[in-house]
Amino acid sequence: MRALERAGDDRARSRRMAGELAEDWERAARFDDDAGANAALRARHRAGRRDARARDAAAAGLGLACELLPPSAEDARQAAAQRFRRRPATAQRVPLARQSIFGPGRAEAVGGLARDRGIARLALRPRASAARAPTPRVAARKRRRE
Repeated sequence: MRALERAGDDRARSRRMAGELAEDWERAARFDDDAGANAALRARHRAGRRDARARDAAAAGLGLACELLPPSAEDARQAAAQRFRRRPATAQRVPLARQSIFGPGRAEAVGGLARDRGIARLALRPRASAARAPTPRVAARKRRRE
């Protein structure tokens, strides 16, 4: 009786081993041709290097010094969901053709400075040097008229 049970177990084990052995033979048959396996492996690596070079060129074009990952559907979805605010309108600059080559006048410059810095318009008052004594020539003319 014991011999029959052992024989049944041996048959089951041999069937299982035959299936595993067949899988091993199939796997070995795929790599039987060394040149074909090598060519397939080189083609796969070549495609990977080509993709990496394209991503590096895209990163360099954007001015990035890091490696870009391959694009994904999740990245595209998140990028489409982004909403950006518009910048507030700023005062337009005066074109160079309409500007004076000597720069803004004193009142414009001081007024702009006062406006920018919050300074009172004290600078627009006449300077003390403007109220100084007249030159000798001007004084002589004044005396002649009198």
